[in-house]
Amino acid sequence: MGEDQASITEKWDKFMHGISSQGAKYTDPDFPPDRTSLIEDWDSQSRSIQTAVEQWQHYKWVRCDQIPQLNVKENGSMSIFKESIEPSDIMQGKLEDSYYLSALAAISETPNRIKNMFLSQDMNKEGVFGVKTYFNGMENLMVVDNLFPCKNSKPVFAKSNKNELWALILEKVWAKHHRSYHAITAGQSYEVFRDLLGAPSYYYKVNENNIWKVLRLADKNKYICSVTAKPGETEKKKLEALGSVSMPSYCLLQTIELLDRSNTKIKLMKLKNPWGNFEWNGDWSESSDLWTDKLKEQAGIGKIKDTNAFWMALPDVQKHFVSMHVCKYRENANFTYFKKLENHNGYSLFGIQVRADGAQTLAVTQKDKHGYAQQAHFKYQACRFILVRLNNDTDILEGVEYINGKLESFEKNYYIECDWMTKGKYLAFVEFDWDEDISDYEKTFSINTYGEAEAVFSDESN
Repeated sequence: MGEDQASITEKWDKFMHGISSQGAKYTDPDFPPDRTSLIEDWDSQSRSIQTAVEQWQHYKWVRCDQIPQLNVKENGSMSIFKESIEPSDIMQGKLEDSYYLSALAAISETPNRIKNMFLSQDMNKEGVFGVKTYFNGMENLMVVDNLFPCKNSKPVFAKSNKNELWALILEKVWAKHHRSYHAITAGQSYEVFRDLLGAPSYYYKVNENNIWKVLRLADKNKYICSVTAKPGETEKKKLEALGSVSMPSYCLLQTIELLDRSNTKIKLMKLKNPWGNFEWNGDWSESSDLWTDKLKEQAGIGKIKDTNAFWMALPDVQKHFVSMHVCKYRENANFTYFKKLENHNGYSLFGIQVRADGAQTLAVTQKDKHGYAQQAHFKYQACRFILVRLNNDTDILEGVEYINGKLESFEKNYYIECDWMTKGKYLAFVEFDWDEDISDYEKTFSINTYGEAEAVFSDESN
């Protein structure tokens, strides 16, 4: 929770109390069911927007209880969740946001991670949903109504193969944050992980020298991971020819090292296509003759089959995929933040009181680029970020211990990871190199922690 913030639950309860007495279905005034929530600027000459305008001008907003596809009698009554949550529940619509839906699929491999985003897991008569997010490095309550874009009374964007709503709701939350559905047609899965779960999340190129070490550590710690295929029609056809459905992103479930018949070490990754029934049919696929009975036993093949999952050697992954996305999610982690407007003297100094020993990740987070006036050409600002510990926990004059520092550019989040922080008082120095065309009121950011212990921030800039 923030420095003086009411809890998300308190905000949700207060909101519901305020609208429950109105006796009418809720309609979100901040993301209204009109054309601006589909495409923010209908007059834009962008080719992608003009193409969308031709199709999307016919879409209508329909409440979920009036959508036949979500009220199939044989599937039971409509709900946010059915008995189980599975990646295959998600069905992509006419929106090119597979990076987002793939991230949801990876998160849903552990169903409670999806359920815990919702402030209430039950439908209500007001037709409103509350979701906890971490946009801009802060805990947020995102409220959306139950109106969804449809054509011929069928949802045109994300949908489910059951009478359930969680995928539609979370896609709408993402669209609301970005001010329109069209605005979410491009993105990166690691940004989705960070904004929905609050956990530090990273982007890696598959050909980085230490990528196998990164993935093995991620597997050991049960982090959430996905891989993204190379773009373009040529790569798409290559994947399809090898039996892999041409979706841009896949979930990474497991990594192993085996010795093949020639005693050569093989690095294998178990990937999962969340939606299709297509699987890899190249080397180390289920039908590959490279497998021996002993190797199958080591890899767990022959046990309960994981639908749509397949093994792939690291060199093949590096050949057909371009990036890895790793979310260092921890169950029951504490998230604390402090929102800050940049001081006129150009830097900020924060006190951080860590209340118990344990692992912590500190981050400085800029607001999303769509929140800036010059977003068309916006780049995230360079940042200096230094962390020290006070020797006596109270007085800086008694000296400090340097912990870590960063000088980075062009990322929304700048992280300092501490495998172990002892209980006590720390200071964080933060300085941005703001572009001249960014106004003073736009120079906002948050400093936040994610880890085993709660932290308390204080502004000590003056």
